[in-house]
Formats: sequence, C-alpha cells, structure tokens
Amino acid sequence: MNLLEARAKIERANVHIGDVERRVNALEQTDTAIVEIHPEHGTERLTHTLDESGFDQIALVTGDAVHNLNCALDYTWLQTIQKLAPNNVNDRAKFPVHKTINELKGELRKGNVDTTCPHLFTFIVDEIQPCDIQPCDGGNPAIWPIHCFANRDKHRFLIPVLAEGHINGIEVQDETGKRSPGSGFTAPQKPPYCFDIRMGLHFTKKGKLTANVIVEDEKSGCRMDIPQTLVMYSGAIAGVVEAFESFLMSEGF
Repeated sequence: MNLLEARAKIERANVHIGDVERRVNALEQTDTAIVEIHPEHGTERLTHTLDESGFDQIALVTGDAVHNLNCALDYTWLQTIQKLAPNNVNDRAKFPVHKTINELKGELRKGNVDTTCPHLFTFIVDEIQPCDIQPCDGGNPAIWPIHCFANRDKHRFLIPVLAEGHINGIEVQDETGKRSPGSGFTAPQKPPYCFDIRMGLHFTKKGKLTANVIVEDEKSGCRMDIPQTLVMYSGAIAGVVEAFESFLMSEGF
C-alpha cells in the first residue's frame, strides 16, 4: 500500500528545505565587517554582522518544513488506522508521539489498539518507537523533535534563530611586520560577532563569515542545525512512511 498523501507532504517539506538552504546562503552574503578601536582597551576589534531580518525569513520557512513533515506522520497514522483500527478514526486522530514508551503504550491501550490490532501495537512500540529515545537505543531520530518543533510552531514563532559565526581568512600583523593567517569562532548568538586582539597587533584582512544557523526548543531541549538537520529529519520521516507501507502490505493491504 502506498501512502501517497504522506509522501506528498514530505515532497512539499523538501521544497521548503531547499528554500531554507537558499535563504541561509543569502544570509551569509549580507556579511559586513569593520575594524574599530576598542573604547576601553585601545586594541583593535574586528566586528562581523549579518542582516538579522534574514533570520525571521528562515524561521518562517523552517516552520513550514516542520509542519509538512509532521503532517506526513499524521496522514500515515490516519490511513493506517482506517484499515486496521477504524473505531479510532476521528477528526482528532494524529500520530501517537509521547515522551516515554509507557506513555505511548497507555495511549494505544486507551484506544484498544493492543486488542483490536496487536500487530500494529507491537509494530509501533517495538519498531517505530515514537518517543524521546536516542537513536543509539533504538529510537527514531526525527519523530520526537519534529513533534516538539511542530507544537512550538503552533503557538510561537520558531525563534530565536541563532547562528554560530565562523570567520575564515583573517590575517593579523604583529609589531615586526610579520603577517599570520587566522580564523575565529563564536558561541551561538545573534550578530554582531566581535573579535579582539592584543595591543600591538593589527588586522590586515577581515576574513569572511559563514553562519551555522540553529533553532532550539527550550522546553524539549531539541536543537536542529539549519538546513542539515532538516534534511536528515526528512529522510528519517520518509523511512517511517516506508516502514508503514511495508507493514500494511504484510497485513494484506
């Protein structure tokens, strides 16, 4: 059985992920750099900054991608229970995701999935494991974070969108005239990114900034690098859909 609606949602998510990648690349092109004298120390300070309005656009498109991946899961579950547990079909039916396996089992048992379709119960609990479980322990790497980010996006904008600043191509000259190449790195923060050097050194090349954009959900502790983690999530959700298709075929559909 092909879950065409779920696959269509993943394809739509991939379109948004491509847009995210283009916007991150465009964000890096807004990099500007200046060298100033530190007002207190008298040393040189190199400051790189980006157009912060780009962060808002990235957040919007990221939310669209997350929404479509989450919908792919909901569509997968709905089409599955339509075949195997029709009494559970209603306007509020959605993919079962919980913090723990015990909470997941409780919801499935509440809907009598364990008795009406024990194969589905076992498949969800043992193979899919849509919980906050690390992949190294058998958990799915995408279902729980996508669930958390989708819930946040319903109520709050997916911000802050932070960036770790990597600056390559810096060159510094010392008192003897010797020039040395260098690079810089900042902790996650919004622009500007500032780098100070000791007295007697001078910046001769300002370098170029590349941004590692990240989105965090403080409540769940989930974090994703944009767009790399989104690409991984999309592939993992596609794997879930494929697993359900194979399962449904094994059940005669």
